[in-house]
Amino acid sequence: TVNNLFANIDDLHGFMQAVDSLLSTEGVVIVESSYLYKMIDNMVFDWIYHEHLSYLSAVPLEAFLKGYDMHLIHIQEMLTKGGSLRYYFARSGSEWRIDTSVQKIFESELTKKQLRSTFQEYAEKIGNERERIRNYLKVYDGEKVVGYGASATSTTLISHFDLHEYFDYLVDDNPGKIGTYSP
Repeated sequence: TVNNLFANIDDLHGFMQAVDSLLSTEGVVIVESSYLYKMIDNMVFDWIYHEHLSYLSAVPLEAFLKGYDMHLIHIQEMLTKGGSLRYYFARSGSEWRIDTSVQKIFESELTKKQLRSTFQEYAEKIGNERERIRNYLKVYDGEKVVGYGASATSTTLISHFDLHEYFDYLVDDNPGKIGTYSP
């Protein structure tokens, strides 16, 4: 199992070579990762930062797996991370049968076009949200504003929306973050 780490791997080919050497004939690999289309649909852009090197969807993942003589056998929709998919894959020659969930996701993705305009519209929505939040915070100009939660995603939000000027400080319940600085 690889939960919410697959997108962080900078050498996916090396990873898959390791999987190939370790996976038994009937073994199954389960990867959970945020789902590109849910990121777009739900405006979950704060997951776009330096640690996440891949943004997964099923059709390109299937093409990638074929290079290792593997294929998707099941896909489970998850609510985590603003909408994730749990991808189950196995060797192409295994006894595992392809679940109808795979075809359902493939059909859904193939009706959506990964056109440049899709991502341009996404960027425009993010820009509109940036202006909305900045205008909201301008009302509190001159007052003390405190942010709660110093996660990687809040850092992405603060940085991309250029919100640092509005916060006096951030607090977090993680003892390792207390007394430190957010990038």
